Amino acid sequence: MAGGGVAGAYHGTGAAPGAGVGCARVRRRLATPSPGAGDPGRRLELGLWPAVGPGRRRLGPGVWRTVRAGGGPGRFPAMSPALLLEARSLVHTYPGRDTPALDGLSLGVERGERLALLGPNGAGKTTLLLHLNGSLRPQDGEIRLAGEPQGYDRAALRRWRSRVQLVLQEPDDQLFAASVSEDVAFGPLNQGLDEREAEERVARVLEEFSLSALADQPPHLLSHGQRKRVAMAGAVAMRPDILILDEPTAGLDASGQMEMLAALERLNDDGTTLVFSTHDVDLAHAWADRVALFAQGRILALGPAQSVLRDPALLRAAALQPPMVVRLTHALQAAGWRDPETTPARDVEALARRLTPESLVVR
Repeated sequence: MAGGGVAGAYHGTGAAPGAGVGCARVRRRLATPSPGAGDPGRRLELGLWPAVGPGRRRLGPGVWRTVRAGGGPGRFPAMSPALLLEARSLVHTYPGRDTPALDGLSLGVERGERLALLGPNGAGKTTLLLHLNGSLRPQDGEIRLAGEPQGYDRAALRRWRSRVQLVLQEPDDQLFAASVSEDVAFGPLNQGLDEREAEERVARVLEEFSLSALADQPPHLLSHGQRKRVAMAGAVAMRPDILILDEPTAGLDASGQMEMLAALERLNDDGTTLVFSTHDVDLAHAWADRVALFAQGRILALGPAQSVLRDPALLRAAALQPPMVVRLTHALQAAGWRDPETTPARDVEALARRLTPESLVVR
């Protein structure tokens, strides 16, 4: 599946004239079919199909019923004004599967927040992310952005993806251009930006992600961490309202994780809403505002990270271990330590700063 730098599923479809960093080459690529575009999987990757969504819902082995994707006027109540993005009663079953990947799932995303999706493999996290971006189409239910229902024709998807960008876990699934600058420029040019604006935007994004020195390098020659930054830069160059990330820190060393989180924090501080999936409970506890726990295509719990991830029963139901800071806190308290703060520490480093002589009690 394609991501941040790819025209169709993540930057919208349709060519637009333009220039800038690698713009002449990118403009030709917009008008030229890419190799392998005839393959069904490749057609989805390139956005030659607006979205994937079978028009039938599987009820059991060999049993299907026709359903209409999305909801018509009046089917769902009005969207809460506090929510920027909302999924309502989503159902999706992959072909050949008996168990739905999404089983009536509902989720609201608040403007400006950092929302973490946590759960075991196969719980439905990535499937939901693909729906939020319009890359998959629900067999039932609907998605709304600022109160407007998602459409699935080419023009509607292009508008939607200008505001909701998706970055996949594997950068190689979304990088396709001959150079870093071309890949990052593809989305803005596809939006119809003029030469000067495209050049300025790409230059800023490359600098933001420490990629300026690699602008002319082929992405496939870069390290995994560098390719991950290029994929992120391609999405950020679109200036979306919402950035959706599938395992943004997976495969990165400690330094790469810190760089990635610092870049995401700057984006969030500037107003970008972040929705990300992760298996890292420590990251979610330390960094997310809210957490949604997934299991079997449904959400078990949704709430503040420091509340949800300190509930043993919820964590067991989601097949997750408590964050390290929670386990250490409990061990210290069992040994007689008294937390001088009323709010729980978000991470081990914050906890260590609370270990003052006054807070330690010898039993």
